[in-house]
Amino acid sequence: MEIKKFANTDQMAQAAAELVLTSALAAVIERGVFSLVLAGGGTPLPLYRRLAAPPFLAQMPWELTHLFQGDERCLPPEHPDSNFGRAAATLLAPGQVPADNIHRMTGEDPDPKRAAAAYQRQIEDFCRDFAVNSFDLVLLGMGSDGHIASLFPGSALLAEQDRLVAAETEPAGNPPVPRLTLTLPAINSARRVLLLTSGPEKEKIMNEIIADRQAAAARYPAARVMPSQEFYWLRTISDE
Repeated sequence: MEIKKFANTDQMAQAAAELVLTSALAAVIERGVFSLVLAGGGTPLPLYRRLAAPPFLAQMPWELTHLFQGDERCLPPEHPDSNFGRAAATLLAPGQVPADNIHRMTGEDPDPKRAAAAYQRQIEDFCRDFAVNSFDLVLLGMGSDGHIASLFPGSALLAEQDRLVAAETEPAGNPPVPRLTLTLPAINSARRVLLLTSGPEKEKIMNEIIADRQAAAARYPAARVMPSQEFYWLRTISDE
């Protein structure tokens, strides 16, 4: 794990945007396509705004970028708590990403398990079409309980070994609604994972993980993130 600490969220967003750009350009050179998994919640929004503005707006290979979601609340995309809705209002607002390159979880589907299976097929179709077997970069935030994506402490989904996408059918998180999420096999198969955290509560959890990952894994899903190649943690104690 490569750890970098910043004075505020603005500095962290700048560093994260530079890492996304570096990952995108390298992936396009190596494989002709860049796959980026978006994180939900509020922490990545400054990063999304940074990528959607100069100079990154002109530097990113948007035409060759495919966007996926790490998780989604079972809500329609126009709902203020929809992860896709938040990304649409920030990262996607300039309209640079081709519509066919945006792979959205259908949180509005009344059957979360059906929606999860459909999203798994989207991922499998993408991997087959582009002859790849993993995502280039997965963005993650972390909750104050140590959850990542929509994988919460004590969830049975933490034991999933086969599926790439699953449904948390019981209300979970804030707001407490059913959710769709990538599983640990999908996250950990990524070439790179970039975890963004802010605030003293999350700092404390991450320090516990660093001190004893095995012990922390029993309490915090974030401790179970172990990507195939590179893991970056960008952190700030400040919430501003």
